[in-house]
Amino acid sequence: MYGPRYAARADRQEARPRRYFGELALLTGGPRTASVIAETSLDTIRINRPAFRKLLRKEPEVALRFMAGLAERIAKCERGLPD
Repeated sequence: MYGPRYAARADRQEARPRRYFGELALLTGGPRTASVIAETSLDTIRINRPAFRKLLRKEPEVALRFMAGLAERIAKCERGLPD
């Protein structure tokens, strides 16, 4: 996403440049779990599941960055859980 102010996730987190949303649906094939409301104009890229999977196979660095982002989100969720 690009623009002066970016979209807000349904959980009210502010998105930043070059961030993504709706990625779980691309991985699972299930319905999207994210909704976005733009506070200002922005540019986005829409990609379908077959094109996304092709990109990950062709560009391993993209796949690694994507996995790192998911791992960060999982770790953040785990820190919020009681032992």
